Amino acid sequence: MPYVTSVEKIGIKKGIPLGMQQGIPVGMLIEAREMIIEVLTERFGRTSAKLSKQLENIDSREKLKALHRQALRVKSINEFENRL
Repeated sequence: MPYVTSVEKIGIKKGIPLGMQQGIPVGMLIEAREMIIEVLTERFGRTSAKLSKQLENIDSREKLKALHRQALRVKSINEFENRL
């Protein structure tokens, strides 16, 4: 079972009611955020807690999909953070 940080726990706690209100499956948002972080980590070797926190505050599936595409295209982690 993967380790869940305190920041992730807070995000999950906030995200569940939001997702339920909007009819978005909570697991889908969490998975989209995790995929973005995985791409960035694979490409650049790291992500920051600040970046994770910013992603947790996004509750739009479309926005997360666009960010995933950006994570695949940007030349640096700083460029991604600037676009976020």
